[in-house]
Amino acid sequence: MDQVTEKPQPATALDRWWWVAAIAMIVVVLALIGLSQLRERNAMDGATAADSRDELNQVVLDTATAMGLAVEPEDVPTGPLTCTRPGGGAGESYFLQKAKGPVVEDVDSALAAVRTMWEGLGYAVSDRAIDTARGLSATTTDGGSMYILTGPGGTIIAGESACAHRTPESPDSP
Repeated sequence: MDQVTEKPQPATALDRWWWVAAIAMIVVVLALIGLSQLRERNAMDGATAADSRDELNQVVLDTATAMGLAVEPEDVPTGPLTCTRPGGGAGESYFLQKAKGPVVEDVDSALAAVRTMWEGLGYAVSDRAIDTARGLSATTTDGGSMYILTGPGGTIIAGESACAHRTPESPDSP
């Protein structure tokens, strides 16, 4: 018995056009994804740890004001700390200036005001307690951290900047 084999038909121009269009679409989508990731990475790389420190140092003072505390911030004598950035690579972070103040009379109201302020800034806020001191901890939108504790010994507001790229011109970069 003879087998009947069909001759393959040559691809038409329309068939070739669909394949070219499909491949071009895939290339465009991959290029857009790569460009989007590059822009996101560059946007994150634009801020330095010193920028984060400076912004959060102001939040320390604003937090004290929200609690009704008149404080003189204490500068932290350390230079930058070495860390690994969330996206990878070497980075640096800084301790924030500390604000120390007296005992807070109405702890519940003071902590509610701080929670409202920090959540309004987009921070993830959680309760915190050590012995008889009560307070809050927060992770900032750029990855820094802050805390406040108030108790019989007084009140402290402190934290650490985000881990970000090093500032090459900074003489205190590790």
